[in-house]
Amino acid sequence: MISKHTKVLASSLIAMFLQFRTAIAQDFFASWSESCSVRHLSTFAANDPLPAIERSYDNWRGTNRGGQTVRRGALTTGSSEYGDDLVFASTETVRLSDLGFTVANLANSGSITGFDLRIRIYSATTMEVLLDDFANYVLIGGGIDPGRAGYVFSEGGFFFGTNTIISTPVFITTQVTSVQGIDLSQVGVGYGGPINTGSSSSLIRNFTSGQNIDLGADPQNNLLFFIDSVVVPSPSSVSLLAASSLLALRRRRK
Repeated sequence: MISKHTKVLASSLIAMFLQFRTAIAQDFFASWSESCSVRHLSTFAANDPLPAIERSYDNWRGTNRGGQTVRRGALTTGSSEYGDDLVFASTETVRLSDLGFTVANLANSGSITGFDLRIRIYSATTMEVLLDDFANYVLIGGGIDPGRAGYVFSEGGFFFGTNTIISTPVFITTQVTSVQGIDLSQVGVGYGGPINTGSSSSLIRNFTSGQNIDLGADPQNNLLFFIDSVVVPSPSSVSLLAASSLLALRRRRK
């Protein structure tokens, strides 16, 4: 089932966008600064208390945030669905809590003031769609300028209520289906490395065409994503917890 909603992004909460300059040939760009950018205004408030969150995969945090990821550039995606393979740091089954991705403006003029985006998570072993989220992003009071890119991320358990259960490895993809301010063919995504948490091959995939693209292994580059999650208790631990609760209840009744 596709969930559809609108996310409003305010320029007052935009720290800075990532600057890049054109390099030679292809759709690759030179070094970016280490600053972060767009964030969600609203977060998902789950009905049940949010358990401890862990970072399952991180090709996101730079040295200014305690990581080592270097933002090296961007490539043009247009309206195509692009994704990367993610191997989590732990093999435990988890419930999705938050995630982050990038959107780049590769136009010579015009700012991105809003866009419709579809984000999916697939099982890398069965290709089952685990998350299919469609959202409209509106930037209030500003936009993503030419030659710049924005970090878009959720926090506070925004996706926890979707009850998306995932096990490593997975593919995560983004697809901009419409954009305001520039032509759709000039939209892109950011890449960099090394990965802070988890691992991935240097290959990314255009899911629309089926083409694999090698971003390079020396140094290795991957699309910029992170995934935060909550460990799903095993059936045995759930049974043990239930038994302990029952025992406590019986003790209280004596």
